[in-house]
Amino acid sequence: MGSTMLKQLSLMLALLSIPISACCANESPKQITNDLVKAETAAKPAIKLGTKRYPDDKSITMDTGNTTGVYYTSGDAICRIINQHKRKLGLRCNNKATLGSIPNIEALRNGEAQLAIVQSDIQENALRGGDIYATSGAFEPLRFLFSLHDESFTVIVRRDSDIKRLDDLSNKIFNIGPIGSGIRAAAATLMQIKGWTLRYFQSVTELKVEEQADALCQNKIDAMVLVTGHPSKLVENISKMCEIRLLPLDDEQIKQFVNNNKGYELTTIPGDLYHGLPFEINTIGVKATMLTTTDLSDDIAYKVTKTTFENLVKLRKVSPVLAKLDKEIMVTKGQIATIHPGAERYFKEIGLLKEPQQQPHTISEPIKNNS
Repeated sequence: MGSTMLKQLSLMLALLSIPISACCANESPKQITNDLVKAETAAKPAIKLGTKRYPDDKSITMDTGNTTGVYYTSGDAICRIINQHKRKLGLRCNNKATLGSIPNIEALRNGEAQLAIVQSDIQENALRGGDIYATSGAFEPLRFLFSLHDESFTVIVRRDSDIKRLDDLSNKIFNIGPIGSGIRAAAATLMQIKGWTLRYFQSVTELKVEEQADALCQNKIDAMVLVTGHPSKLVENISKMCEIRLLPLDDEQIKQFVNNNKGYELTTIPGDLYHGLPFEINTIGVKATMLTTTDLSDDIAYKVTKTTFENLVKLRKVSPVLAKLDKEIMVTKGQIATIHPGAERYFKEIGLLKEPQQQPHTISEPIKNNS
């Protein structure tokens, strides 16, 4: 990705990191960025990397996502399995609901969580200190345990609208989601790909994931975006509330973006999953990944990974999204940060890894915001 594009993205994401009501026409993007850097620096004290921050070695917190989403469901299932074996493992697990990948990374960085489910694209940016993490810097202690399900960018509009493709969102009402949410990150990614600013839309809203459906069907917004596994209960519910259309994400700008970014891939949303949507839709996708840091002991990382993999039959029954979990894919797909030594030990035991794992060579130096 070129330096010019990254610079533009950093400025755009800085703008998207403040409430829309706080945006001022006379304030430059550079000033907004500087204000955000000062606010972020003052918000949380610096933590010395490598310093043990966990209260004990018998309890772990897993940050997941919204209680209606697959992240929370997946994390809850994994924690329940661990807790069913807590005497044998000497370990208990707490599943914590969050706004998703972005706050989950910050919880790992600040020692508030020991495990977190994070999109592979957010994993990549956090690891290298790129995009929205340019001010906080590269998260070098970040470590990979395993991946979970596929997730697809899902842009939803009403079927009675004249919106057929992304470019038709010009002068429409688009929900970009709350600050720090996965919706906001997804909206920012789409805007980056298309080279849009907020002025492209008639207006934008900051609705939460559970608020989008009513707003769309009541004609209060024209479009909404999710990054979710399919079939999705939320999309199913929306399709029953009003007739909808899913927009394809498959133009040349999309394809070029995927080619230049390791955390993304071209994928499809199958047809006949939802009411009135018989045809598959081309889009882009990421992997949901289970992450931790170097502060997690090898023993706990080993136990969490082993317990998860030995109970895949149970996990596949938790949600249709998890039905296709495959051991080999869980080890190789979505891995951008170095595999944690505890997980690596288990993967070698079951023959899924043979060579020592090193930092992937595709990760570049931390990207600086020179704006």
